[in-house]
Amino acid sequence: MNTSRRRRYFRGLSAPGRKRPRHVLLLLMLAALLLQCGGAPRPPDLVLIVIDTLRADHLGCYGYERATSPAIDRLAAESILFERAYSTAPWTLPAFASILTGLYPHEHGASLDYFAVRDDVPLLAEELHDAGYETAAFVSHIYTSSRYGFDRGCETFEEFGLAENYAFDQAKEPNAERVITAAIDWLDSRDRSRPFFLTVHLFDPHWDYAAPPPFAGTLAGSSDSFAVDGSFASIRPYMDRAADLSPRDASHLKDLYDEEIRYTDAWIDTLLTRLAREPSEPVVALTADHGEEFQEHGGLGHAYTFYDEVLRVPLILRLPDRNGKGEVRTEWVSTSALSPTLLSLAGAAPAGAARPPLATLTGTAAPRALYAATNRDGRYGGAVLAGSRKLVWDREGSAMLDPVHDSDEERRAPGDADAPLFESLAATATEGWTIRVPAQEAAVAGTVSVAGFILDVLPLTPRTTPVNATDNTGFRFATRANEECVWRFRVAPPDAAVTFSFSTDGRIVSADRIRIGERGMSPPSGRFTLDPARAPEGAFDPPDAPVAPPAISIDLLPITNSPETIDLSPAERDRLRALGYF
Repeated sequence: MNTSRRRRYFRGLSAPGRKRPRHVLLLLMLAALLLQCGGAPRPPDLVLIVIDTLRADHLGCYGYERATSPAIDRLAAESILFERAYSTAPWTLPAFASILTGLYPHEHGASLDYFAVRDDVPLLAEELHDAGYETAAFVSHIYTSSRYGFDRGCETFEEFGLAENYAFDQAKEPNAERVITAAIDWLDSRDRSRPFFLTVHLFDPHWDYAAPPPFAGTLAGSSDSFAVDGSFASIRPYMDRAADLSPRDASHLKDLYDEEIRYTDAWIDTLLTRLAREPSEPVVALTADHGEEFQEHGGLGHAYTFYDEVLRVPLILRLPDRNGKGEVRTEWVSTSALSPTLLSLAGAAPAGAARPPLATLTGTAAPRALYAATNRDGRYGGAVLAGSRKLVWDREGSAMLDPVHDSDEERRAPGDADAPLFESLAATATEGWTIRVPAQEAAVAGTVSVAGFILDVLPLTPRTTPVNATDNTGFRFATRANEECVWRFRVAPPDAAVTFSFSTDGRIVSADRIRIGERGMSPPSGRFTLDPARAPEGAFDPPDAPVAPPAISIDLLPITNSPETIDLSPAERDRLRALGYF
């Protein structure tokens, strides 16, 4: 075990806000004695397998025609398979955080490369450790490492040096063989007096698509005659112009990707075989953080869209008391339900506002909306899913998708019948800055820039024009004539100054047409900066008289869910950039 990780974790237990009351410690000691004396049933061992970049429809158990996943298919045959499981984000950091917290990205805070899960949000390992479990995790990417706080609660946390000088060793991500071998070594030497919780994260299906022998070349053959060879360096030129990649080349990328799945599946088989030797059968949950797009909707990779090839992931749950009987569930579920589900199986109640457990365990299947969000490189977006429909809002505007009845997910504008879904999406925007541009004859253009980062931007009116941005420090928009547009956006730090600029027909909007805060203050001009630390609505003069034309208004609701900021070194940014981030 990495001793520096051990010291950090146990310091965290005694830090302010984490100190356990004496009666809790006594209860834990009593529970341990009862277990030793046979006074209470031993909780089940728990295993969580998270596979990076694994789309559900490339597995045999989800209907794929290729034999990419024999081990996962066998696991699914004796488990509950959720046919419609969705990630909370189309990229790793927020999605992985949701799996381990039971919260959506706007709740747990790890929604951007610079932010970790908030300190006041408990991780699954922390809660299970408090319930008496021995906890261990073996991870394979910096977004799942201690750099972002994911070692919290883990007595053993193996990240293979990812959080130390990460960028100086290119392709440093450990492969499945290395990760699972280390996990099995831990299983062989662990403390057998306690139940265990083991997390395994496998990065292999992510680009670079380069499966090792004997899997390399089994589906794709040689890359010599193709424009792409599976490396990100060869894929990157086509990321912004995916249409230039020929169907033949795109098919070759899929072949390389499937080879990676085959390789990963073989090592999952090794892990499952080892788990079968445990005295009691452990609970096994297998899922993915997100999927991957291969030109289905004109793009490559992930992180920016909400189509099923990116957002729909496998979710397989094997319970010890099923006697090898499989079951397929068709209700829509979120990967954020995994954490409370595993806690429920352990007999521990989730803390805070985590999602409820999967309906399979509670016996209920009440429909409820699911959410997803992204904000990579200023490409802000959100989605809400319910029934068979998926409402998306991104840089292309709003769209209603129906992946159950329309597997190609052709875009179409939402109508009045979709208002409840939109209201569910807008309901996630409960804090932050609000810009309201009323319907008026002249279109309004605006820019917003922040002395910090913009966490998310969501519309509060169904047909709000999309925003455009090149990074997470600002955005711009252009409304349509005679349509009201309202946005709410959050910034970090929450007291960061925000600069606004509004214009009509190329001319800066006059200051008397802008209202700030409940008192309706006016700025000195149509281009101005508001500083929350200085009570911005009181920094300007009240209007002399009511304004005849509709007024642009700006309000600020206090931002309470502020994320934990981390500092990425230039070297770390270079390595993340080499993997297609930033």
